[in-house]
Amino acid sequence: GMDERDRVDEILGGRRGNEEEGRSAGGSFYNLAWALSHRLAQRFWERRWKSRSHGETTRVLILMSETGGGHKASAWSIAEALEAQADHPLQISIVDMFVRHTNFPFNRLPKLYSFLSNKPRMWEAVYKTTKMTAGTMLGCQEALSLAWIDHFHRCVEEEDPDIIISVHPLVQDGVARVVRRIRSWKNGRDIVLVTIVTDLVDIHPFWFHTAVDRCFLPTGSARDMASQFGLADSQLSVCGL
Repeated sequence: GMDERDRVDEILGGRRGNEEEGRSAGGSFYNLAWALSHRLAQRFWERRWKSRSHGETTRVLILMSETGGGHKASAWSIAEALEAQADHPLQISIVDMFVRHTNFPFNRLPKLYSFLSNKPRMWEAVYKTTKMTAGTMLGCQEALSLAWIDHFHRCVEEEDPDIIISVHPLVQDGVARVVRRIRSWKNGRDIVLVTIVTDLVDIHPFWFHTAVDRCFLPTGSARDMASQFGLADSQLSVCGL
């Protein structure tokens, strides 16, 4: 309802972002795969979804993964700041999306990161390859989202948030698709999706998704990069880190 939207806007100070699906980078294969995924979601997840009233409490879901200390530390700092500034009750959950809500091998992502961080050349190759191919037919983001989409649905259903805050670059695409679906369902509702970028300098394109309601950025150069990836000025806020 509007009262809930007013409370959300008061916390985030934001306008709504672009919710258009856009064309899949992988062409007809991904278009067909997502069409099938949408049909399955309508038959299973929409039937299960029940909108619940939270009264005066705003439920906030912060998604992170322990791939390095920064994501977890940022999640806890954000939670503390929200609780300190909110003038109404908040219920905040911090969830490691991959450990709690995906299967092998993705639920081993923190361990894989630890392994790669000790192999600098291998890590550099993975990072640069995914960065250069992001948004193209060779990119892996949509393939990963297809693999994770049901797990993301389950997470959002269980947590039942009013606001989702992502502090991890691998979360955006899959969760954005789930949020768009729930908004379109007969008994769905309007979940706010926010990204808080925790990288300062070399920012991976996976951080940027045009369907988010607000993207908080650490620097002006990060804002310029977000604009290059299609985010509107109304979606962007530079707030430091």
